[in-house]
Formats: sequence, C-alpha cells, structure tokens
Amino acid sequence: SMLAYAGTTTERAQETLDQIVIELNRVAEGFTKAEVDRARIGLKASTLTSAESTSTRSAMLASDVFTFGKPRRLE
Repeated sequence: SMLAYAGTTTERAQETLDQIVIELNRVAEGFTKAEVDRARIGLKASTLTSAESTSTRSAMLASDVFTFGKPRRLE
C-alpha cells in the first residue's frame, strides 16, 4: 500500500499528478542503498521525535494495537 500527498494549486494539479506518477513508477525500479538508508534514518528520527509528545505517543500506541494487535517497542 502506498500513499502520496502533495499540496498544489488548481492550475498546477495536473503537473503535480504527473510528477507523483513518475515518482511512483520509480518505485518499481527499486531503491538504492543510499535511499533506503536515508529513509531509515528519517523514520527513526521522526519516531523518536514524535514520541516526545504524550498525545502523539498515545496515538501511535493506539494505531499499533489496531494494526499489529500490540504496541511496538521504540527500539
């Protein structure tokens, strides 16, 4: 499952959609090690930073229970 989000204007909507399609098609070509490493670091940083907020951590735990049946450990 994939999700793409882009903020744009009405005038640039088609151009934005075209660019999203190009990027999603690149996914089929695979990722470089550098891209995977960058994504992994970003995900870890985002997870740790967002866990500092009580409300965000609560939402994350609820989402984990709904999705995985149990909360994930931060490690």
